[in-house]
Amino acid sequence: MNALRQYVTTTDGNVILKLPAEYTRRRLEIIVLPADDTDDELSKIMDKMSDTAEKNGLTPEILAQLLADE
Repeated sequence: MNALRQYVTTTDGNVILKLPAEYTRRRLEIIVLPADDTDDELSKIMDKMSDTAEKNGLTPEILAQLLADE
C-alpha cells in the first residue's frame, strides 16, 4: 500500500490535494485528522524539503523507484 501524507493549513474550510499519477482513476479513502501542534516545526521542515525535492524534479514515481532499488 502506498500512502500519501500531507500537512496543510486551511483558512476557508477547503483542502486541495495534488495526487500522484498512480492515484488516477482509483477509489481512494480520505481520512482527515487534526495535526498535533507539537509537530508543527517538523512539519514545516518536511514541507520545505518536499517542495525543494519537487522543484528539483523528484516525483512520487521516481521516489518509489529509488526506494524499490535499495
